[in-house]
Amino acid sequence: MSALTEIAARVEKGKVDSKGSTTFKPRMVKDIFTDRIVNIALDDSGDREFGRSIKQAGSTSYYLDVDSKSWFAFDDNFGISEEKLLIRDIDKRYDDLRQKYSGVYLERNENHFQLFAFNDVLKEVQSA
Repeated sequence: MSALTEIAARVEKGKVDSKGSTTFKPRMVKDIFTDRIVNIALDDSGDREFGRSIKQAGSTSYYLDVDSKSWFAFDDNFGISEEKLLIRDIDKRYDDLRQKYSGVYLERNENHFQLFAFNDVLKEVQSA
């Protein structure tokens, strides 16, 4: 076993993928969501929509001109078909949402933060 392989195994063994708290403090959205560049590769073996721009009518079955949508907070969407369908559904319901709320925006949580059901995690740990 090489030294790097041994070090990698030790690092991975002590790795904590997530840590959480039951104490939550409010933060401004602008402090959580920052500009990011996400690299996506087309994968014909998975969801055929993944990696295809929602803005390019020729490449997607779920075209939407998101540049014209004030509520859409990103430049584009390259997600799976269900995500694109959700965006199109929000677009259809936008006027109804605006009547109920003073501001409506769609933010995609691209690993900016994670939510966990702590009780479910505790049950899994206790049953292991």
